[in-house]
Amino acid sequence: MIILADAGSTKVDWLILGNNKDRTIKTNGINPAVMSQSQISDILHNELRPQLLENGVIDNCNSNINLENYIEVYYYGAGCTVPNIPKMKIMLQEIFGLGAKIEVESDLTAAACALFGNNKGIACILGTGSNSGLYNGQHIIHKVPAMGYILGDEGSGAVLGRLFLNALYKGLLPEGLLGEFERQFSITLDDIISNVYHGNSPSKFLASTSVFIAKHLDIKQVENIIIENFRSFFRNNIKQYSHPELEVGIVGSIACIYHKQLMKAADIENIKIRMILKSPSERLAEYYKMHANHA
Repeated sequence: MIILADAGSTKVDWLILGNNKDRTIKTNGINPAVMSQSQISDILHNELRPQLLENGVIDNCNSNINLENYIEVYYYGAGCTVPNIPKMKIMLQEIFGLGAKIEVESDLTAAACALFGNNKGIACILGTGSNSGLYNGQHIIHKVPAMGYILGDEGSGAVLGRLFLNALYKGLLPEGLLGEFERQFSITLDDIISNVYHGNSPSKFLASTSVFIAKHLDIKQVENIIIENFRSFFRNNIKQYSHPELEVGIVGSIACIYHKQLMKAADIENIKIRMILKSPSERLAEYYKMHANHA
C-alpha cells in the first residue's frame, strides 16, 4: 500500500493507493516551519490516525506489526526544509510504525515533478503561502527564499488577504464593502488584529478572506490587488532566477481561483506559463502507480 501526502499549511490530502481502490482522507494543514511539534502531533494522532484505523490502513496495535511492513508513505509538505525533514519522519513513524517506509520531501519537489516530469522549468506554489524553485528535470537546484507571509510570500493567499484588509480598512475600496465583509465574517477590526498578531494560524486566517475576495472580482480595485500580488511574485521571485527562456508551472488553490488575474499578471511581466494545477496529487499518483507496476 502506498500513501501520498500532499501537505499544505491549510489542509493535507492523504491519498491511499492500493487494493484496486484509491481513497483520499483529509486533515488540517501541517507546516513544520511555522508549527510546533505538539501542534503537528495533535493533527497526526487526533485527525489522521482515526481515519487510518477506519480505512483499515493500520490497526490498533503498537508498531512493528506485520500489516505495517507493506506500507510506503511519501510525504510532500510545506515547510519540509532539510532541518525539518527528520522530525517529520519521526512523527510519521509514530503513526505508521517502524515497519513502514517513510520518505519526506518538500511540497515544491512534488509540484516540480507533477508540472514538468523530466523537463526543466520553474516550479511554483501559490496557496496559503508561496514558493518557487529552479528545476533541472530531476531536482530543485536553486530557490529564491519565500520568507513567509510577513517578509515575503508574494502571490500567496495570506499576502492577498493582508493587502485586501489593508485596502478595506483604509477606505481604498468602494463604500459598503467593509460592512458587507464584517457582516459575512461576523468580525471587527479588533478581531482581525487579534487573529493576525495573537492567533495560532495568522497566515491561514489571512488566506481565508479569499472566500470573500473571489466573490467581488467585478470590482476593479479588488481585481487590481490580486493582479499586483501576482506581479510582485513574478518580479521578486521568478525573475530572480534569470532564466527567461524557461516556462513557469504553478500549483495551488490561489493560482486556480484567480487564474484569469494570474494570466494577466504573467502577460504584463512577460512570464511564460506552462501549466496551472490545483494539486500535484493526481499526476504523482500516476507516477507511483506506474513505478509499482514495474517494481
